[in-house]
Amino acid sequence: MRARSLLIFLFGLTCVGLTCAIDIATQDSIRFGAFYMVPITFVAWREGRVAGIVVALFASACYAYANSPFDKMLVANSALECGIYLSNAVVIGLLRARFHESRWLANHDPVTGAFNQRAFERSANAMLSNIGSPGIGMAFLDADHFKQVNDTHGHQKGTDVLIRIAECIQEHVAPGCTVARYGGDEFVIMQNGITKEEWVALVRRIVADVARTMKTDGLPVTLSAGATHIVRSASLEELMHECDLLMYRAKSQGRNRVESD
Repeated sequence: MRARSLLIFLFGLTCVGLTCAIDIATQDSIRFGAFYMVPITFVAWREGRVAGIVVALFASACYAYANSPFDKMLVANSALECGIYLSNAVVIGLLRARFHESRWLANHDPVTGAFNQRAFERSANAMLSNIGSPGIGMAFLDADHFKQVNDTHGHQKGTDVLIRIAECIQEHVAPGCTVARYGGDEFVIMQNGITKEEWVALVRRIVADVARTMKTDGLPVTLSAGATHIVRSASLEELMHECDLLMYRAKSQGRNRVESD
């Protein structure tokens, strides 16, 4: 990622240099001030405000050099161009930040950072269209006694519990595993290319870890989980229904446990 960012930054500086060379070659026949904006905008959008400002400063120096010899008018024009270039870099950088923030919020739960329901369903359907060997695992994990935490310790503590549960899940799953907060205190996870035995063992580790963590914090929260596994095509609705039934079976069997098909 850093190598790509460096290449984009160097590409922007190179484009500014080429613009400067053309500006010098054309002399006063073409006003090239606006053309410097193109690489500034490109770099600021791709790499952010700081990178854009550096390219803007370089473009300002190139503009002044291309239009030398220096006089009072050139100094004034160069200062004006510099201000325009810097303003452009800052505005584009801010727009980029807002764009990425909005895109992140469209796909993630703002409390836990896990996928939201819409993003999960999109990811899950993509997995189901390309089931890999030895199959796909899905699990619903519902927090036991979560309402008791809210009622006794307040909603902020409840929020902290949700965040910690999400962290426990992320600590155990593989990078390719999709993790989502599907409801108020319910999480769903799904992974392609895993055996049934590996999947059930993974979900059990998550449930055990959450129980240990919450006990250390003096909280009664545990997880009830329903885990299913398929090796052939199935609809997302079928999988979710199966996991839901298994999860409620886990609750009816005493909570803090995993039920699998």
